[in-house]
Amino acid sequence: MHYSPLTVHCTSLCLDVVSDDKFHFISMSEIQSYKDDIYSLIIARMRLTVSGPQQAEHLFICAVRDEILFVLLQCKRHQWAKDPGWILKTLEMKITLSHQLYIQHSFF
Repeated sequence: MHYSPLTVHCTSLCLDVVSDDKFHFISMSEIQSYKDDIYSLIIARMRLTVSGPQQAEHLFICAVRDEILFVLLQCKRHQWAKDPGWILKTLEMKITLSHQLYIQHSFF
């Protein structure tokens, strides 16, 4: 299966976080506090202009960011969630659906 570069990037981000020795010690609220940092990383990966994302792009980025947070929280709760294949498929599905919803069918 072919995965988008953004999917690979987001999966790598999740795997970097969960494989860090400190992941075991961080709280759920600390994971949720990564919101702004993850948003910035997605913007950087998408190479958006300095002026910032448009409304449709913002909604897309928020959807992807929230899915990354969901994955990280699942990894915190359940050992099985640290499976790279599950992370990759989960993020690819969300990125594909969000792209179709917010970018391809944008009315903004």
